[in-house]
Amino acid sequence: KKYYDGCQHHAQNDVLDGRDHCQIDVIGSQIDHQIVNRGIFCLHLGHSFSHGIGGLYLKKGTNIKTVMAGGGQEKGLRAGTENIHYILGLAKACELLYPNIKKNLNHYTQLREQLINGLAKFDNVVINSPENAMPYTVNFSFMNYRSETLLHFLEADEIYISSGSACSKGAASHTLSVMGVDAKRIDSSIRVSFGIHTTTEDIDTFIAALRKASEKLQKVKK
Repeated sequence: KKYYDGCQHHAQNDVLDGRDHCQIDVIGSQIDHQIVNRGIFCLHLGHSFSHGIGGLYLKKGTNIKTVMAGGGQEKGLRAGTENIHYILGLAKACELLYPNIKKNLNHYTQLREQLINGLAKFDNVVINSPENAMPYTVNFSFMNYRSETLLHFLEADEIYISSGSACSKGAASHTLSVMGVDAKRIDSSIRVSFGIHTTTEDIDTFIAALRKASEKLQKVKK
């Protein structure tokens, strides 16, 4: 709400990575009453869990420009025959995910707490994720080492994580920059993601591999 309060223009809230992890009631939520009813909020979801398709929630009466003119499909916003197979795929993905959202959220929360407790044992680790962040990812900085260097060491143990989101394409995280994180810390940042099949044993394995990588890196540095 604080970002949209007083806004006189249309604004898009991209909930792509949250839509399959937490319930979002657009009609009945506080967001709807305080933001959507001002005509400045729309909702986008899609490829995070069903590739090649997305959906847009737009308040009735809100006018936006046509993306693609032609046959008038999709209420004149985007012409062209609808991709029925992908639409059904998105619907099926929602059908499979939503009944287990609460169960999965508890699972992610447990994994997040376990990981953060394990990272707390490293003197050079700084947690970048806020305490109230969604629990399905953890971003931390392994200080004094570039993230790419650490990633290569972990790959030797068949652990594949990243230095940022898929959207960043290897660039420095603009999210961390906006949060006020300094460049050195961003250069050492690591992003760990959890899935429904991630186990507590996987977290133990990761912490052990991180410890081994840390010891190797210290020897190389000397």
